[in-house]
Amino acid sequence: MNNETPPAASDRTEDYLSAWMASVCDVLEKITGKAFTSADLSPQEVVQQAGTLKAEGSWLRFTVQSAGEAASPLKGEHSIGIGKPDALRLAQILMGEPFDGTQGFSSDYQDALDEIFRQFAGTTALALKPPMGGEVNVQLTGHDPGSWKPQLQRGFHLKDEEDVQFPLVVLLDPDLGKSLAPGASGKPARRPDTPVQFTPPTPAATSKSNRNIDLLLDVELPVALRFGKSEMPLSSILGLSPGAVVELDQKIMEPVELLVGGKTVAQGEVVVMEGHYALRVTEVLNPLERLESLQQ
Repeated sequence: MNNETPPAASDRTEDYLSAWMASVCDVLEKITGKAFTSADLSPQEVVQQAGTLKAEGSWLRFTVQSAGEAASPLKGEHSIGIGKPDALRLAQILMGEPFDGTQGFSSDYQDALDEIFRQFAGTTALALKPPMGGEVNVQLTGHDPGSWKPQLQRGFHLKDEEDVQFPLVVLLDPDLGKSLAPGASGKPARRPDTPVQFTPPTPAATSKSNRNIDLLLDVELPVALRFGKSEMPLSSILGLSPGAVVELDQKIMEPVELLVGGKTVAQGEVVVMEGHYALRVTEVLNPLERLESLQQ
């Protein structure tokens, strides 16, 4: 962590950080039912908080990369640091437990913290699409502040309506900082003396089966998410009442299945988008496998 005054952030960097903080507040509000706001820490507070978190905080490191074509693609890493008591509080929020600061930070709490930050990341990725000009993948990849010297470090206070505060420190690595700079582009320039080869399109042979599939492309199918499953005796099912808890066989950090017509076609992470639950797809069957699955 350096103790220098951070350089002024570009508009794209501000868009990036704003998308993160807005998404964090949105997800927390959906989970807790309480409104959250964020405010910037002063540069002096950021330096102090970053030093404290480096010594005794929890860190989550993400890789960030644009997917597909983008005029100024993103690529790099950033880390978010949070105090251990606040990390425990967030984990207990996700697990539906009252805050108990005397609890040790177990592996279950770490899994819950990872999951809530994955939801932050998934919602952020959706929010970044318009300002960054395309799809952005944000993946949790580590639990450290990064081995690189941060190009930019910023701090934020998250606060709910009861004035419960969560200080966060965000570090951007040099690669991500560079790709967020105005006019940044990761595309190699084409040499002017290199002719571009165009291959004239040729009519594709369309099989009878493909023509039949084309006729079905506008058919609507039921889509559902499966968070897990469980087996229960009939007596337990008949005894269910409001407030009962049904334990599933799926852990918090495991991907959710996307079902079409009762068949699994993809997996992903649950995110919150404009007040609705959504699925950010992380793995999908290829088109042939999807069709075969639906035909079974």
